[in-house]
Amino acid sequence: MGDTRIIKLLILSGLSGGLKDRGKLLHVNCIGTSSKGKSSVQEHVSLIFDKVDTATSSSAKTLFYQTGENKLVDGGIIRLDEAEGSDMLVIERALTDRNKTLPRHKTVSEDKKYAEFTISQINAVWRNSVNPPKDEQVNNRYVIVNVNESAEQDRRVFERQIAKMCYGKDFDTEENEDFKIAKAITNKIKEEPINVMIPYGFAVFSSNIENRRSTEKFFAIVIASCYCYRYQRQHIKDIYGKEWCMATRKDFEVAREIWGLLAKHEIAQVRFEDLEVLKVINQRTKGSSINRNEIGEILNMGTMKVKRIIDRLIDLELVNYEQLPAHNQFTYWKCPKGESSIKELTEGFNFNLDYNKLTEADMKNVLFNTLTPDSRQKMFKKEEIEKIKFWDIIIYLDLPTDD
Repeated sequence: MGDTRIIKLLILSGLSGGLKDRGKLLHVNCIGTSSKGKSSVQEHVSLIFDKVDTATSSSAKTLFYQTGENKLVDGGIIRLDEAEGSDMLVIERALTDRNKTLPRHKTVSEDKKYAEFTISQINAVWRNSVNPPKDEQVNNRYVIVNVNESAEQDRRVFERQIAKMCYGKDFDTEENEDFKIAKAITNKIKEEPINVMIPYGFAVFSSNIENRRSTEKFFAIVIASCYCYRYQRQHIKDIYGKEWCMATRKDFEVAREIWGLLAKHEIAQVRFEDLEVLKVINQRTKGSSINRNEIGEILNMGTMKVKRIIDRLIDLELVNYEQLPAHNQFTYWKCPKGESSIKELTEGFNFNLDYNKLTEADMKNVLFNTLTPDSRQKMFKKEEIEKIKFWDIIIYLDLPTDD
């Protein structure tokens, strides 16, 4: 029932835990107004995976104790359900750390003894909250999505609730045959990690290379898609005998489809309704500043809601403001950082392929000249590269035409 792109993203995220590589994990944060489906979509998608742990704010510390007793899932999903607070922030930093060094947490146990826990388990983290985390470092580790809060989605949910509560049509359970089949498929895919090569990486370009945090997230989606289709992809071996799975154009297009949902949040890292308020404020200078009541009238939004949104925008340094001396009232106007965010949103933020470079000859040449991690020798033998059917990598149903 939800946005299919969010569902696809969560599936790929859940699979990414099987890659056993912290740098390739897809961590997802679903944000939106309370009771609009953030937790629900995660809960339902999690039914097709075996290894899932759920934590709330009250159970934050238990995650570290689980690691010490080897009770934390490995290669699975950690769901942080409306989990906030300083304890949870420490946990999040450790769980989403992309470094190769194992995250550690030092604490004092219940019997007042020093304890140190190392998180060796590698899991994708699913977070859901009303707003993104205020900690910028943690925030940047998540792919942020806003759940569908439209009136049309409200109508569809209402009809589904009637079917469930009045007529017993509750299909979203682990006993449903479709969920059982899907779980068997994800288990098969995650039987072992694989190495993914994106042979057309040299032909990828971004409309916003200044946004450094996003490139790795985008390619992590491409890699997860290739992992999902691992049994339909070509494989070659490097000089050490390690097998590599070849990502195709389809994996790139899957990532682009999902990225269309994410791009606005990657730029501004705020919710849709926050962006609407930001757009109104960015039309004003200091000499023509606007107050909360005026913003509420323009957007048909209550003043208390406007205040909460503006408080978030101020925390992110996206607007200027001042308190009027004669009144207990604030006015707001645009600032350079907010203007920059709106400009990027207007111009768009996408990853694309240079189709002039997307040729068999170019990909062969790049792979032939790819070096081993120590840069001492070529990674693939010529005969291995010759095995690749490059047309299977390039072809896609909606290939661009000359016109």
